[in-house]
Amino acid sequence: MNFIDESSLLLAYLLAVVHVLGLIAALHAIVTVRTAQGAIAWALSLAFIPLLTLLPYLVFGRSKFDSYIRSRRAADIEIRRGLETPEWQALLATASAPADANTQAHFDLRTLVRMSGVPAMGGNEVRLLINGEASFDAIFEAIAAAHHVVLVEFFIIHDDGLGRRLQSALLERARAGVKVCLLYDSVGSHALPEQYAEALRAEGVQVNAFASRRGLLNRYQLNFRNHRKIVVVDGDRGFLGGHNVGDEYLGLNPLLSPWRDTHVEVRGPAIVGLQKAFAEDWFWATRS
Repeated sequence: MNFIDESSLLLAYLLAVVHVLGLIAALHAIVTVRTAQGAIAWALSLAFIPLLTLLPYLVFGRSKFDSYIRSRRAADIEIRRGLETPEWQALLATASAPADANTQAHFDLRTLVRMSGVPAMGGNEVRLLINGEASFDAIFEAIAAAHHVVLVEFFIIHDDGLGRRLQSALLERARAGVKVCLLYDSVGSHALPEQYAEALRAEGVQVNAFASRRGLLNRYQLNFRNHRKIVVVDGDRGFLGGHNVGDEYLGLNPLLSPWRDTHVEVRGPAIVGLQKAFAEDWFWATRS
């Protein structure tokens, strides 16, 4: 009988603790959740049914990632220092896109500049790459011609035919003395074997994974992912779009074919925006 009483008492204590944690999480949701609707929904569910909602809130509910915010701010400071050099200021002055100050387009342009932190610049060339074959043919052609630096960032990299083509292209350039940096998402590329990265590191390629596990609470943010797909070669040619690195993006997976996605190739001053995005993500992953 005493054993039953002690078990019931322990269960009551655990339920009380869960309800207290639920109330704390509800207050946290009110303060931090991005939208009013989301804050109300989380707060009510955490207050009244914490047994069902506390764990999902830890995984999906938090919208502020303090460690990431701090790293972004630190990276922004370093990047702004670089943009304050006379060379960059001269480039930005000559490349800034003109606009009539009295037009809606000018207002929209200023808004985009404030949001992105990168000036709107003219004098760019953009080429549409309509499918996976066109996209990766152009990317591999650019990498093969690199003389100084290759920056590569993808959400998904598979160790399949296309993934090994990328690996070979990066290894060839690294052996030629080109600085090569590769960043991939730790969840999107969860199936990528460690040997893939180790083979690149052995030849001097800097390889890192974008992970959300920095800090005690941030380690539960599975929905905090880096979906960028960026390649920049020598600060001259840049690529961005929807393709990841995997045979399915070439339409070679029968279960997923036909695959439809698009990339674009960019040349000109706008490359600085791609490099800034890569630098921010690299700083998050490496603190350098």
